Amino acid sequence: VLAMFAVTALEVIPGVLPRGAHAFPDLAWKYPFVYEPLQWYRLATHLFVHDAVVAAHIVGNVFTLVLLGWPLEEKIGWKLTAAVFFLTGIIGAVLSSFFVLATQDPVWVRATGYGASGAIFGLIGYFAVRYPNEKVLAPLVVILARVPVWVAAVAALAIQGVVLMQITTPFTPALPWPSVLAHMSSFVVGMALTKVPFLRAADNPRERAFNIDLAPLRELAVKPADKMQVEGIIKEDIPEVAQAKLEAFVKRARCPKCQGVLALKGRKLVSDCGWSLEFGRRKAPEPATR
Repeated sequence: VLAMFAVTALEVIPGVLPRGAHAFPDLAWKYPFVYEPLQWYRLATHLFVHDAVVAAHIVGNVFTLVLLGWPLEEKIGWKLTAAVFFLTGIIGAVLSSFFVLATQDPVWVRATGYGASGAIFGLIGYFAVRYPNEKVLAPLVVILARVPVWVAAVAALAIQGVVLMQITTPFTPALPWPSVLAHMSSFVVGMALTKVPFLRAADNPRERAFNIDLAPLRELAVKPADKMQVEGIIKEDIPEVAQAKLEAFVKRARCPKCQGVLALKGRKLVSDCGWSLEFGRRKAPEPATR
């Protein structure tokens, strides 16, 4: 984020950009460069370049990145998040370049591409597949709403579809079709990266607090305060809060056998002495009957 703002700050300095340019031409991407290896560095640099004239370009990208990229980073770490960001942004640009060049459109073949939106769509695609039910704040048309990630992803794709069909509304941006193509390509790449072993987050959403039966945790509750805390974890209906409460409890709890520290591994609590406590799958609530 800081790199994006730094590059844009340099762009707005009078005299820095060539006359008529909206961004650094030496850092931006052009579709024919896909066949020029000496220009491939632009596949990375174009992700940090934004329009120096239209402030909404960088503001919109950074706003979305903070809302959806930050929660993902908290789950999978900055290294894996950075890998997904660059891979989806770069591969999406390459795929869209081949498609644009195949059309032989005289206007768009010579167009310049820049911005982090493709990589951001890649993060959303990864997030939506790996943690579909995790709730995040997402910009839905003109409001911010706390919704599952898959809902935010569907809304983002729907907006791209509206733009691609050239339907003009007060709530959708005016984007050229190659940009939309890059966004959707990166989104699909992000979805695919969840299946790559070394890019797959170790955190399994099915093994998080909200999706497992935490009733066995009562065995560790000796004091009245501990019992109240355990019951609060079991009854918590917000997934992120339930996980945070569980992790906090495990840090303070001690092994009933050796009084050593405990570690949460998947659906098990384990101790170095060999003691373990396994949790089952949480049962789906039965439908209400009249």
